[in-house]
Amino acid sequence: MFSSATSQCVITERDQRDIYNLIYHHHVSGGDGSGIEGDYIGKVCARDWGLWRTAKSTIERCKANLTSYALDIAASDLIGERLDTLWRRIEESPKTAKWRLRNRVGDRVRWYDEPEENAREN
Repeated sequence: MFSSATSQCVITERDQRDIYNLIYHHHVSGGDGSGIEGDYIGKVCARDWGLWRTAKSTIERCKANLTSYALDIAASDLIGERLDTLWRRIEESPKTAKWRLRNRVGDRVRWYDEPEENAREN
């Protein structure tokens, strides 16, 4: 669920609340099957630059908007720490040659389809 929520380029307020809820209730694990498997998400993002870029944008947006929710300080701090941990796991994963090549292009070339485009194609 968490990786599908972060793989959308346009994140809604509901998606953001879902991410906060998931990351608050589940720690970021190292691949032992408990919690949010940060190592697995990191490996997937290390192979797919577009997913990495979307995850980066989503995590940044979630961190930036965290203070706009009426959460107690402890909950807000925990969510922020876990988002930081997840991002560290993503960044620490060794990137593939294909990923590094796509990284050179960066944001100059769009890496995602808008939801309307997907609907028209189907």
